[in-house]
Amino acid sequence: MQPRKTNSLGSGFIVDTAGIVVTNNHVIADADEINVIMNDGTKIKAELVGVDKEDRHCGLEVQAGKTADRGQVR
Repeated sequence: MQPRKTNSLGSGFIVDTAGIVVTNNHVIADADEINVIMNDGTKIKAELVGVDKEDRHCGLEVQAGKTADRGQVR
């Protein structure tokens, strides 16, 4: 029996023009792959760069040019 692939959905926000995104830990818990979907539907791969277990938040990094090109980061 093959393991089932599941998806998780949550919200977050871009906090830095370098491509740093903050979301909740439960959104990315046990993830093999993390993607950020922008308002215009663009899907960008993200990497986990930090976790704050006490506040239950985490930081993700996306390719900054991808967010800036879309006019999402100001």
